[in-house]
Amino acid sequence: MSRSRHDRILLLATARDVSNAQQLEGELKRRHFAVDLSTYGAGYARGDRWDPHSTHVVALIPRPHTSTDGFQPAEATAHLFSEYPNHRVTIVAHVDDGLPQASFEQAYQVVWDSGRLSQLLSEVIRAITGPWPFWLEARFAAEDVIEPTGVAWWSNDLLIADTHRDHLIQLSDAGGVSLVLPGLSEPHHVTVDRRQIFVANVGENNIITAQIVHGQAAALREIDVGPLDPGLDRPHSATRIGNLMAIADTDNNRVVMGREQQPSSWLTLDGAAPGQPFRFPCGLHFSVNQLWVTNRDVGLIDLFELSPRPRHLMRFGDDCLVDPNALIRWRDFLIVADEQRRSLPVFRIQEHKGMIHAVDSIGELAVPVLGSPFGLSINRGERLAVADRDLGCVWTIALEHVPLLADVAAWP
Repeated sequence: MSRSRHDRILLLATARDVSNAQQLEGELKRRHFAVDLSTYGAGYARGDRWDPHSTHVVALIPRPHTSTDGFQPAEATAHLFSEYPNHRVTIVAHVDDGLPQASFEQAYQVVWDSGRLSQLLSEVIRAITGPWPFWLEARFAAEDVIEPTGVAWWSNDLLIADTHRDHLIQLSDAGGVSLVLPGLSEPHHVTVDRRQIFVANVGENNIITAQIVHGQAAALREIDVGPLDPGLDRPHSATRIGNLMAIADTDNNRVVMGREQQPSSWLTLDGAAPGQPFRFPCGLHFSVNQLWVTNRDVGLIDLFELSPRPRHLMRFGDDCLVDPNALIRWRDFLIVADEQRRSLPVFRIQEHKGMIHAVDSIGELAVPVLGSPFGLSINRGERLAVADRDLGCVWTIALEHVPLLADVAAWP
């Protein structure tokens, strides 16, 4: 299934650049784009074979004096002008190609190749699926982020759990990658509390916690949930506020809560009320004195008040959620990752003197080509990070500039 506005991508390269093009082709296909690779001038790539309304041409411009089939940068661009006058064309060129930039930047989108696949991949996907709003960006790490299921901000960097690689990495805003925690088993949601990280290690039925010291995990250990019986079964998330921890014990259909240093303090929440059990709880979020819980199997969210003991306040979402797996509060909004709907539904929280009396659906954050949103995290700069398992990237959204949120915030 193509994620772009166009049905197919025709990827062009010279014979010398085919290997580079094949690498880009593989990364695009992994993300479910429909791609056909050809060399310049081949009969297969003739413009009249490709419908300009359903094809996006992506052309790798050769470096000067490197082409083995006679194409130089200027000749390649001239060929594009003549062969694809009505198609959407994205040119991928090196800054030192010596091209007259102004002459073709007005006609075609241009990606300046930095030589880094992750950066090139991001820019090509932006060109194919854009234009993107100014408040939206995406971070890729082609070799290390393939199926991201959890994300947490670490200053301006991102901690990303990848269930394909079974590791936790740190991805800088400049694209640098460092391995934080290898050897995991189906890692899912990641949360950070000060310098402590918590990773749901689903395949091993446990929650791993560690401190990050100089980019590496230190003081690694498993969370002890005390004498609970049965033990954890495929827990998908854990979060902490102060010294109180909550764990989504997904396949046991419960949430367990307690204090790490007090084994006898652990207790279980089994649902909203008798006859309303949890159904595969996955995402958790603490906000002040509340705990929010997603139920993946029934498309519902439960809200609990925490003190003096957990008390169920409301259950909502059945008319606008299908598969909610993560959620997070920002100001008076609740943002949810719904994997089956491929969307980020948003709710407005109505609160008076610390008491929530209504949570109403107001729409969705409009993210182009959103694949399978999973983990969510917000940093101090009010940027939302969204792990996209299908597209193999992390989206970042400047929340204060999103029109939907700004418009609703202005309501009386």
